[in-house]
Amino acid sequence: MGIKKVNWLIKKIIVLAKKQDGLEEGIWTKTDTLGILFVEITYVNGKRIGYFTNRYKNGKLRLKGELEKDGSMKNLKFFDQNGRETKSGEYIIREI
Repeated sequence: MGIKKVNWLIKKIIVLAKKQDGLEEGIWTKTDTLGILFVEITYVNGKRIGYFTNRYKNGKLRLKGELEKDGSMKNLKFFDQNGRETKSGEYIIREI
């Protein structure tokens, strides 16, 4: 498991990541330098598949769900900045 520091939106973040045979694998996380989690996403053989979360700067969930091989997202839930669920559903993402 390696740690890679990058600049993102002018703020420093820390990416905790793992690669296997040169491909992204397992759960990747992005945090700020204070350790606040922003993004958590699952990779399988270099593709984003499985559980993911995205958080507000205050650490509360913004959205969570599951990514499918076909680009669809299931069990998707959106939250307000206080952590209250605002909506949920299933979506298909298409390349433009």
